Amino acid sequence: ELLKLRSEDIWPNITPRTPKDDPETVAEAEREHLGLDLGKRSKGEDIDEFVRAAYLSLKAKIESFNIFVMQAAMDIKDARGFALADGYPRVILVNSSDQPRPHLFTLLHEYAHLLLKTDGICLTNLDDFKGRPGGKDVSVERWCNNFAGAIIMPKKAFLRELDGRADLAPEKAVASLATKFCTSKTATVVRILNLLGKDPRRKGYFEYYKMISSKPITEAGGAGARAETWPKSA
Repeated sequence: ELLKLRSEDIWPNITPRTPKDDPETVAEAEREHLGLDLGKRSKGEDIDEFVRAAYLSLKAKIESFNIFVMQAAMDIKDARGFALADGYPRVILVNSSDQPRPHLFTLLHEYAHLLLKTDGICLTNLDDFKGRPGGKDVSVERWCNNFAGAIIMPKKAFLRELDGRADLAPEKAVASLATKFCTSKTATVVRILNLLGKDPRRKGYFEYYKMISSKPITEAGGAGARAETWPKSA
């Protein structure tokens, strides 16, 4: 109401998308629109500090689209963030109790919800994303996760780096790639699973995924199961 009284724009300056759109293609366009480039980290530069700066820059960019981005402390075991798409201006809230790298993923995940014009809650329990008969539709959550992963880890560059680590065990390859692309191990291994298709290497990465996703969530943003850890298929 205050914005209206000040004759300020409350409409989001974004291009609406649908779950039928390819998240990889949308991510390519939105990466340029958002100006996000995680490949600029200097050698030896602290990853968390770099990602924190990237998060603040991305937050400011999204806010320039007439979207409110807020933070609030919540139990990390309950939710990482949420998006409200049923009113104007649109709203994203990110859990300030989380760590820098999950922060960035959550912000992009919730931004994806607004692109789809859907409300969303980024939960931390993997069971909430299992598409059981009679359960809720997880296609939108998967689309948002795939979109966020594709923005942070561009397909061509990511596959090139993955192939360059073909001789490494899954846990070492994931750790190296997570450092390279400034993201979490869970987001990294899910990106691998979603891109490998029927590649024989997928089995080893899926076993590693099951191992880290079974670890408990911690207040410090541990490696346990969460929204970002749900691959397209087992």
